[in-house]
Amino acid sequence: MRVLATAKVKAVVPNPSPLYKLTQFLKAYRDWTQYVVDQIWFDKKLPSMKELHHRFYKILRKQGFRAHHCHKIERRAREVVKAVMVENQYYRS
Repeated sequence: MRVLATAKVKAVVPNPSPLYKLTQFLKAYRDWTQYVVDQIWFDKKLPSMKELHHRFYKILRKQGFRAHHCHKIERRAREVVKAVMVENQYYRS
């Protein structure tokens, strides 16, 4: 079973605009959240936040995210996977 979760954002801004950096950040945030979801999707059990932190924190920091954003990306990715697993009864807490 494959699940597609998307967040649509329509933004057209020129490069020199101050909103360009915000748009780039939001795209990176979305893409890296998807990366973490993809990495944990086929794990046999849902990883804990501690396990996610050890696996992805350094990778996300190297991409330029602040510590707060790294934690939020890890948490949101885990929530997405857990919601789908619980909904389809693949995983039970």
